[in-house]
Amino acid sequence: MKWRSSNVWYLAGIGIPLVSIAVLGVKAVWPSIWGSAATLVVTVLLLRALIGKIRFIPHPFAQYGELEPLELDLPGDPGIDLYTSRSMCRYDFVLRIVEFLSPFSFEGGRPKVVINPRLLEEKGERFMQIAVMREVERYRRNYQAVTILRLVLPLFAFAIAVLTVFAFDIPLTERLGAFWVQFAMPFLCTILLGLHLFFWNRRISAMDAELDLFLTSVFAVEDVKRYIISVGELERGYEKSKAGALNQHYINTRLKQLENHKT
Repeated sequence: MKWRSSNVWYLAGIGIPLVSIAVLGVKAVWPSIWGSAATLVVTVLLLRALIGKIRFIPHPFAQYGELEPLELDLPGDPGIDLYTSRSMCRYDFVLRIVEFLSPFSFEGGRPKVVINPRLLEEKGERFMQIAVMREVERYRRNYQAVTILRLVLPLFAFAIAVLTVFAFDIPLTERLGAFWVQFAMPFLCTILLGLHLFFWNRRISAMDAELDLFLTSVFAVEDVKRYIISVGELERGYEKSKAGALNQHYINTRLKQLENHKT
């Protein structure tokens, strides 16, 4: 299959709102030259950091060090090249299982997928086969880009709306009244923020369920369940007790969904 990089979505989804915010910010502080200059400088620095980050996701290629080719039987020939990298297991407090290396353009080449060699030895080939296929399908569906943009775009929209009021001197108090501007609107914004985070989290859960269901189409259901449990055990070692309890509840929910699908 022909692979297309998802990095451009980050540039468009984050870069365009940043530029819009900068333009409104300059208009809001004008005619202050220093304020306008500071706004532009901050925007340029943020855009530079954004471009530097999305040139190669999730980490700069040089950070992976020497890549060792790996032969691993994968169902359906997903059209990728597999490698191991010792940098994936360099830090015990950071869990890195599989990473799909995404340049800004694949230029017709095959994507590189890097796995953690220590986890391959500890968990076995079946675990890593499922982990690789899950990450490949997750990238193919642009789930990571969707997740990030779903989170930040509504926040950008809110910031743009607020700056628009200041930039164009819209008299909200005169039009809506002091009660709505000083009390009702902050209260409603807080509720909307909570709902946004709630439904964003729900969507992440739904995408995980979709990936679990996909995995059952290429692997046995019991193998997928064992994979979910194993990843949960690995993640539990990096979490505090309360977070661990929530994570276990989430794992149980995913396992139950798979069991219902099985029946």
